[in-house]
Amino acid sequence: MKALAAFVLFFAAALALTWHALRWPMVFDDLHLVRTFRASELAAAWTGHWDPDGLETPGLRPLSLAFNHARAVLCGESVAAHRVLLLALFALDLALLVPLATRVGLGFIPAVAAGLLMLATRYTAYHLVWITDGNHLVQGLAFMAAALLLLDGLARRSWWRMAASLVAIAAGLLVREDTLGALPALALLALAKGPRRLAATYAGALGALAVVLLAWRRAVVPAAQSLGLDLHGFARAVAHAFDPVGVDGFDPVSALLARGWWVVLAALVVALAATPGPGRRGAALWAAAAVAACTPGLLNQRDDLLFFPSLFVALALATAGEALWAAGPRERPLVVLAFAWAVAGGAWTGARLAENFHPLSARAIDWNAEFLFGRYAGATIPAARRERLAAQLAALGVRAGEQPRLRVRALIDEAKAAGRRRPTDDGRVFFPLLPERYF
Repeated sequence: MKALAAFVLFFAAALALTWHALRWPMVFDDLHLVRTFRASELAAAWTGHWDPDGLETPGLRPLSLAFNHARAVLCGESVAAHRVLLLALFALDLALLVPLATRVGLGFIPAVAAGLLMLATRYTAYHLVWITDGNHLVQGLAFMAAALLLLDGLARRSWWRMAASLVAIAAGLLVREDTLGALPALALLALAKGPRRLAATYAGALGALAVVLLAWRRAVVPAAQSLGLDLHGFARAVAHAFDPVGVDGFDPVSALLARGWWVVLAALVVALAATPGPGRRGAALWAAAAVAACTPGLLNQRDDLLFFPSLFVALALATAGEALWAAGPRERPLVVLAFAWAVAGGAWTGARLAENFHPLSARAIDWNAEFLFGRYAGATIPAARRERLAAQLAALGVRAGEQPRLRVRALIDEAKAAGRRRPTDDGRVFFPLLPERYF
């Protein structure tokens, strides 16, 4: 019953954060990825590049394509239905923190706090608003199932549960390869909670699974990106993951919230270091998992890839908060301050980030023009969707054969010059306060 209550709470909170954006039209990758596919295309994704159009980053993601097909069949062209489905998936991911918390020694309240922190994290805006990005929520389900099966398997010395855990996380790897970043968290959980021999065997199996996936990917998708060593990108991902408010702002208040968070975080770390008990170990485990989950940043640092790091940071903060709360009344104001700072600041800046996907955002117009008239003009876009988008762009003066790229640039320059940085009542193009810069 507690997990069900948590699901309802998280769904309501996610709906409150997303209500204004439920009917925003599809944008960018949504245009050609969230649709139905032929059986031959779904089958080919198991032995080659997952995107039939060949426009996306080459990779082995057959279950992403299957998920996109399934939700297109279920939700059709209703963007509201697509986003409600994402809210339900996100709420389910976070509701599973309740049984996970029971197995790792966290209470119900800290588990709920972790879920709310995750929802409010600035970069969660991608998973709530950008329809394509919903495949990260399927990765999350795979991880939660794998973690629960692992902990039950360790507690009962059940080999079949351990095997089922590996199958679950393998499914996550076949959704997106960056699920590799979550494998260290499972290994750390195994080593922290299980008998040494069983835990070591499981950790070794995770390593073998990663090697098999990478070898399979290299064999069937030779154009896939090789593993990288961009230490600056990795460090940047870690910094972003540990600041739920975001490392930059758009005015003095948001900049203060983003940078001031590091003072709050430092105070939490110092207070936790001075507090005896198992809370320090648990918080350190999740913090280590968060750092390890940032390893995709060694190849490509993008904030929409911070799902797992943000989840583990939320668990680390909740674990630290529980330990400090139990230590006595002197530490409790710091716990309340940290929670309020992260949730309020992250939700506020996340709402501004989400405005990149608003239909009159200059960023969204730029992306969509690329799909109709630019680099991605060969994309397979359902006819009705293409017609709606062409009509919207035409109303803004962006048309084929009339130098559409120059017109988009003029709209951007005009919005900047007029200082239009938020949606306006008169429906004019604006340039977002937090422009998405990684595409």
